[in-house]
Amino acid sequence: MLELHKEILVTTGASTIIRAQSVQTLWSGYGEIKRYFLEGGNYPSVIVKHIQLPNGNKHPRGWNTPLSHQRKLNREEMV
Repeated sequence: MLELHKEILVTTGASTIIRAQSVQTLWSGYGEIKRYFLEGGNYPSVIVKHIQLPNGNKHPRGWNTPLSHQRKLNREEMV
């Protein structure tokens, strides 16, 4: 997460991340959308979509086929 925080600070010109607030988790544990509240810089807050591929193929309803995984990857590229 430190690299992500550094990237947010550099990109926005902010001096500090005051706090982060979860907005929404992504499908099947593929990451999260968060709002970061900033101090200094050009923006009081930014929304960041952080995609993190899951380690295992575990889904409570069994929706973890190779096809569903590829569909999620293709969808993330479009966003």
